Amino acid sequence: MSRDWRPSDQVFTTRVRALVARDGREGVAEFYGVSPRTVARWEGGGQPRAESTARSVARRGRVETGPALQLGGGRFSAERTVYNPDTVAFVRTVQARRESTQAAAVRNATNPIERAMAEALPTRVSVAEATNFDERLGNLEYATLRGWELEEFLDYFGYEDDWDSFRSTYEQMAG
Repeated sequence: MSRDWRPSDQVFTTRVRALVARDGREGVAEFYGVSPRTVARWEGGGQPRAESTARSVARRGRVETGPALQLGGGRFSAERTVYNPDTVAFVRTVQARRESTQAAAVRNATNPIERAMAEALPTRVSVAEATNFDERLGNLEYATLRGWELEEFLDYFGYEDDWDSFRSTYEQMAG
């Protein structure tokens, strides 16, 4: 790892939120010698000026968030990588359920055409599905951290749905 390395905004925000969940905003602020307000800004998506601080947060927070999950094939890239542990759990759960559904469909197939159709059922969570879930979950966490009411949340993010709709969509995707 070169000394010029700086974590992406997504990595930094995820990891600083994990550190705040573990140590509290004041604990993180004290560790890095900044104010709790600065840590709150970091939680909202800002990054510190010092690259060494950003790297430290990314390294220390990895213990809490665990490793990243790469989606799809191809090169390792920010667009195909999930860092949020809740999103990683979502992806793994949905994929396991889809694999189970596919296996049952293959077992229950009564002819070669049904079997071929069952084998063609998608089992992987697409990059778009995972990033959409991650973005919406992050927006809900952001609003929750600030204590926003539902109307403030919907106005700020421009969603036409709400938590119940999001939860329903999640349950539908998860099976």
